[in-house]
Amino acid sequence: MVSFFRDKWASSIFWLIMLSIGIHAHFIKDAPEVITVQRDGLLYFLLEPLKGLPGIARVLIYHFVILIIAIRLNYILNDLKMMQAQAFTTGMTYVMLSALFKQWSNITEPLIMHIIILWLYSKLARLYNNNNPKTLIYNIGLIAGLMMLLYYPAAILVALCFFALLILRPFSLNELITMILGIITPCYFLAIALFLTDHLDDMGSYLPQVHFASLNFYHETIYWVNLGIIIILVLAGFSIWQRQTGRMLIQARKNWGVLLLLFILIIPILFINSNEWISVAFLSVIPVAAFGSNVFLYPRKNLVPSILFWLLTVVIVFNNWFA
Repeated sequence: MVSFFRDKWASSIFWLIMLSIGIHAHFIKDAPEVITVQRDGLLYFLLEPLKGLPGIARVLIYHFVILIIAIRLNYILNDLKMMQAQAFTTGMTYVMLSALFKQWSNITEPLIMHIIILWLYSKLARLYNNNNPKTLIYNIGLIAGLMMLLYYPAAILVALCFFALLILRPFSLNELITMILGIITPCYFLAIALFLTDHLDDMGSYLPQVHFASLNFYHETIYWVNLGIIIILVLAGFSIWQRQTGRMLIQARKNWGVLLLLFILIIPILFINSNEWISVAFLSVIPVAAFGSNVFLYPRKNLVPSILFWLLTVVIVFNNWFA
């Protein structure tokens, strides 16, 4: 099965759709729910109306969003030449991970945030050797500011923009100020809207509010099995990536560094604003899928990738049908 995704074929998109339908076959008995938390940001108001949709509509929306994100993530990594070969293993890994936990098979704020995070990352990756970056840097700040308002726990990812600016470009005070202006622009327009509607006093309730929460660990064995698979996937993928970095262009290595930094910055988000940390941990699937896809792409023999693929499949089936 992995061999269907190890080459950049047009048919790979078809197999990606089949894979998404297959591993989420549990939607036959349990359609995805729309799960929102009002205190977590403005996305609540965008997703809340979807709760009234019939089950089949929620299933179609979920598959559409997952596939769009998987294809977009795969395209970005291939376009930036971050892999030694053009393939669809990143999209495959993302789709499979989306079914690993039951909480990840729902329409949630972290799922929609993947679209914003990918948008931000694709812009950040263009910073290297950009001769006229001011507009790009302002747009990056604009996306980061929008992300901060849409999902408050993701406010910490604003730091990714500043770190990426230091990694990908020589330090420039003008560029730093431009990015800060972009970040505060969404807040500025929000303040104008509240002022015009005579609700400016409520401005504080629309800004990120930090509420630290202790992680509520689950005692079921299957949760630890899932986490173990993710850890193995990340460590193995990171190890293979390290062996490949010497063959990469400098720009590709720096872009991988930004992706690794994204993964590191997501970890503190688990402690912010929500006790349902597994749902929030879905934010990490983008970098996990990127690094983990190395395990499926680079080994010359299909034995190890195939074993890992079917192991993931068995665990996913057990999680969603029998757990």
